[in-house]
Amino acid sequence: MDPGLIRRFSALIGQSEDFAEDFLPQFAIQSEAVYGSLSEDELLELAMDHFHSDKSRNLSPGPSSGGASMSSLDSWPDTPCAASSSAPSLGLGWILDRLEDEFQCAFCIEPLARPYSLNHGQCGHNFCALCVLKWYFDALDGECGRWLESLRCPVCRSMLPATPADVPRDMCTLPFVPNRSADTTVRAYLNLVQDAADRNGSGGLDERVRGWERHGRKSMDWQERDRKGTEGMELVVTNWAILEEEDFLAMKARFEDS
Repeated sequence: MDPGLIRRFSALIGQSEDFAEDFLPQFAIQSEAVYGSLSEDELLELAMDHFHSDKSRNLSPGPSSGGASMSSLDSWPDTPCAASSSAPSLGLGWILDRLEDEFQCAFCIEPLARPYSLNHGQCGHNFCALCVLKWYFDALDGECGRWLESLRCPVCRSMLPATPADVPRDMCTLPFVPNRSADTTVRAYLNLVQDAADRNGSGGLDERVRGWERHGRKSMDWQERDRKGTEGMELVVTNWAILEEEDFLAMKARFEDS
């Protein structure tokens, strides 16, 4: 890594260059695995945000610290790998905050499972595939198999285009758009959370980690939502052009039972 970048980071966080040289290269590898390629400024901004947020949340002077300067993330109790490795890693608390603040479904209030956006240029809100399918077909009239009122995003109230009754239906009228970038990020974050939960159990970790072990309740629930959402969305997307009223009614019943 460029020594100049190390010096910049050291100056920005008020720590030694040895600390910066220990921290930044490993953090760059892990953050780029989540976000993809980053510019130097983007990497510095992300690293500073992680450093300051985790430091303010987790660092407290202990009787053995003697006021010494931290030189490794081993001293950060919220770091998933602290128990087994001296390598810095994305802070667990920071990841959980990101999942809650930026990757949470407005319907189920859980981390997004197979995220989709609504097909509206001014919307951009994300929902679990299964949740948005339930919402969409819940609005379908149970007798005629049509939507009698225009649907609006439940968050920003942007109005969706009406679903055409005539077939074949153009794919551009499909009301759902996959958000693959969000899907990749959520999966990367959850893998880190699950690794931390499996490695350390619940002892000493953020309470929000409880249940995120590989076979824990939260993990199993997320996997079930992911599976059902994937299957349901594939069914709708594959047949969208030719779906008739009776097909929509059958899907309404299917998603009501999901």
